[in-house]
Amino acid sequence: ATREDERLLIALVHFPVNVADDRLADWALLLAALNRGLPRGRFELDLDAGQVHYFHSADFVDSELTVAQLDRFLLPVLEQGFRAFSLFDAFASGRLGLEEACADLAVVRVELGQMAGLLRP
Repeated sequence: ATREDERLLIALVHFPVNVADDRLADWALLLAALNRGLPRGRFELDLDAGQVHYFHSADFVDSELTVAQLDRFLLPVLEQGFRAFSLFDAFASGRLGLEEACADLAVVRVELGQMAGLLRP
């Protein structure tokens, strides 16, 4: 989504996991650990709906939005979502406990330099 008056580009990735009430604290700890040191965006836990989202935004006020800038914005967001999904799925199903899921966090984080074909802004 964009807001023309602010030239703000927003991406929201919804993960199809339903967080049970009795696991909300574990999910909050997992997402807090994942967000710590995350180079872009943030993972959010919707307490009311029991759902997980990844949110990232960028402000293009001082520049014209180009295809290259859009790629630098969207591709890491999509990669972040793909990497997180398998971890979240394993955690939601109980195949991974909190300690094991936290040990796998480095695999989920996406650095812009890890994306083939993308130049640093």
